[in-house]
Amino acid sequence: MSHTIDLKELERKAYRSFFEDGIWDVYLGLMLLAMGGGPALLALGASLVWAAIVPLTVVLLGMLAFFGGKRYLTVPRLGAVQFGPARTLRRKKTSLVLACSVVVGIALLALSATRSLPSLGLAGVPTVAIIFAANCVIVFSLGAYYLDFGRLYVYGLLYALAFPFAVVLAESWGAAAGFLTAYLLSAAPMLLVGVSLFIRFLRQYPIAAQPPPNREA
Repeated sequence: MSHTIDLKELERKAYRSFFEDGIWDVYLGLMLLAMGGGPALLALGASLVWAAIVPLTVVLLGMLAFFGGKRYLTVPRLGAVQFGPARTLRRKKTSLVLACSVVVGIALLALSATRSLPSLGLAGVPTVAIIFAANCVIVFSLGAYYLDFGRLYVYGLLYALAFPFAVVLAESWGAAAGFLTAYLLSAAPMLLVGVSLFIRFLRQYPIAAQPPPNREA
């Protein structure tokens, strides 16, 4: 029994170590910035095309950095690990939760575009912003639970507060300044934590030097 418990604890530590490289944190911070970039660019007078192209470019670059970092920086240092069925099931549940979140997001965009939701919700914050915030809290909390990734609880709150905070600031500061300020302040903790963890990870897990090949005299 003790041996089984030790193996489970070792697997848990190995699993959690994959979140200690900071790459997830930086990625989530960049995604949040991309979400606020579109409205900010529109408010600054950019066309709808550029307001879509710039955030999508940030998203694509963030995805490339995420998968490239995991493959070329994390795996060479920690190794490729095959986790047990329980961990695999948790990851599948997380994927399902994220898929449902995307559906909710698309539905919110459709309802907002067709003005099917009341424009004003609580304290002057649009109804769509309130629903989006609730969706973020639920999705990130479930992700934190299934992935055993505690920082997601905090990041869910930051994602949830960014949009309502931007709406409130936009009324007094203007849309561009309001959205830029709100999303920068919300994304900054993730980026700072991510960069700090990434630097510590590189120092803690250096790649072992490969011995030079033998050469015949």
